[in-house]
Amino acid sequence: MTAIPSRHKSLVLLAGVILLQVLLLAVQIKRDSQGRLIRSWTVGAVSPFERAGSYGFGWFRDAWRNYFALRSTRKDNEDLRRENDALKLRLAQLEGKAAEADRLATLLHFRQSQEDVPMVAARVIGGSADGSHHSRRRRGKSD
Repeated sequence: MTAIPSRHKSLVLLAGVILLQVLLLAVQIKRDSQGRLIRSWTVGAVSPFERAGSYGFGWFRDAWRNYFALRSTRKDNEDLRRENDALKLRLAQLEGKAAEADRLATLLHFRQSQEDVPMVAARVIGGSADGSHHSRRRRGKSD
């Protein structure tokens, strides 16, 4: 082969680039239904990096949600337990008051149904220690 003189190297390089451009244009025209060739090459070259970045960001986001963002959960959990205990106590008090209201309503109904019989109400202030005797209200005639 003959050597290319240095003054013609630029022209040969230009001709090679133009030839390459024409070939790429021909390939692009053939692939017109699939989109531009430069776009498919770019997507092919960039997509592995994009997938890796997306995976890394997703891992970081999940770690943040599942660990770092839950740091105050223990305190919140204790607060909710205390509130739950207080609500249970309040519920027991209200249930006791409701049972007492039911007993009083029964006594009131009994007294109203027995209006012709004179009665005196008494409150028991003591009871047996073993719980075997039930407290009773005394009923009797008034003087």
